[in-house]
Amino acid sequence: ADCILLLLPHVRTVIVWRETQWQWLSDSVAAGRVVHTSWRQPDEWLRFGTTDCNTESPLVIPGPEYVLTRDARQAWLAVVTPVVLAKELRLRRGGGNLIIVEVGVFLGQLSKFILDHCDFVQLIGVDPYLGADGTFPGNFDSELHPEVAFHHASKLYASFGDRALLLRATSLEAAQSLPDNSIDAVFIDGCHYYNCVKSDFAAWMPKLRATAETLVAGHDFSPQWPGVVRAVQEQRQNHKIVTLSTDWLFWWFDRQQETTGAHEGQSAG
Repeated sequence: ADCILLLLPHVRTVIVWRETQWQWLSDSVAAGRVVHTSWRQPDEWLRFGTTDCNTESPLVIPGPEYVLTRDARQAWLAVVTPVVLAKELRLRRGGGNLIIVEVGVFLGQLSKFILDHCDFVQLIGVDPYLGADGTFPGNFDSELHPEVAFHHASKLYASFGDRALLLRATSLEAAQSLPDNSIDAVFIDGCHYYNCVKSDFAAWMPKLRATAETLVAGHDFSPQWPGVVRAVQEQRQNHKIVTLSTDWLFWWFDRQQETTGAHEGQSAG
């Protein structure tokens, strides 16, 4: 009973967040554009100049069919959902090992969570460790220098032996170093400019296996980064499925998902 009482405030927060998120998305799709909404002071963003990270982006119509998950496991933390999705992909495949690429590693919190909870995963992490990229108003030199982050992530990846490989490279450089049809899933959370996310999709889609079901997921599908929303909207236009959860995660399973039509949750197309 005590545990249930402790969970109630979180559950209420998730419900409010889910409904607010859905209303924002519905309004944006109806308007054909997504407008930047800042979590910080506006002048912190404007020092970058006018970009699609601090203004607005158009949305192609018709866009995807969005589904808002009701899976309680995916309503907690951003690190939990990728683990749930990796296990679901393995289940859909009937078992076996998976090669997953994570674009945007930084300290490696998500990497560690995946590797700790999915012993069937070989993880390839990709991050150039350049510091601030102009898409978030943080001062990384004072908060955490990129060389410090790289050192931390390198030690973390090394601790998992041949199950983990960290590539210090841009997303496009890393994609070019891997053969097509060689990975099972990709998690995109790197540069948040529209052109960056669009390029990530173009670079990594050919790397996914063509003969098996695969997973594409990412982070920051939110009003704080209109460019991410625009890129996803274009990538999955014409009513292809995109599932969303709290903490601004997005994903889809290719092949089987689009043909079965079996989806649970709130949806809008």
